[in-house]
Amino acid sequence: MLENAAAFGINGALTRMDLFGHDASASGKQIQPEDVPVHESFVSGSITGFLTALVLCPCDVIKCRSQIALGKNMPHDTMSVLRHTLATTGTRGLFVGMGAQILRDVPFYAVFFGVYQNVCSFIRAKTAWTDGAVYATAGGLAGQLAWVSSIVPDAVKSTIQTAAHPKPFMVTLKDIVRTRGVYRGVFAGVEVAVIRAFPANAALFVGYEYARKACDKVL
Repeated sequence: MLENAAAFGINGALTRMDLFGHDASASGKQIQPEDVPVHESFVSGSITGFLTALVLCPCDVIKCRSQIALGKNMPHDTMSVLRHTLATTGTRGLFVGMGAQILRDVPFYAVFFGVYQNVCSFIRAKTAWTDGAVYATAGGLAGQLAWVSSIVPDAVKSTIQTAAHPKPFMVTLKDIVRTRGVYRGVFAGVEVAVIRAFPANAALFVGYEYARKACDKVL
């Protein structure tokens, strides 16, 4: 919830800020995904990823450590893991792996929003699909490509955030490849991530776009 609220809020704000001076909203109409030029959507997505990482890192630390605790039959509920993290490492412990988090989220959201906006533009130019079909297709493809682009830093990030003695990004990456190999190490679970990404992100973008339109009418 926090991740999507931050990501869509930040990306929407960056779009409205018109960082490149094109004044896409000068007509007074709501900015649509296809209104944003190709390179601008990737740049705003990158900035979104950097800022979202600041919000998401503590959540990912708790999530990853909860999953490890569950596997070890230890208390794994959110509050137990949060209390243990704060007691052993303080607030700093919630931001373990921040560098890796940024290295994952910057390419993820660059591709996520960049592909979405440009696939929307392509579909609208070539077809007469309904809005819902456009949002679902573009969102599903954006989610799949975003996970493919970020699966390696995601594997390293999770390892760092659950390690008793975290190591730097490149040292951790080399350790993973040496002990588990490339595919089983840094690409583990990529098939599941890609398969899950299409329906999950298709629903996410459809929900976002229609909720945004509803809010525009009310507000």
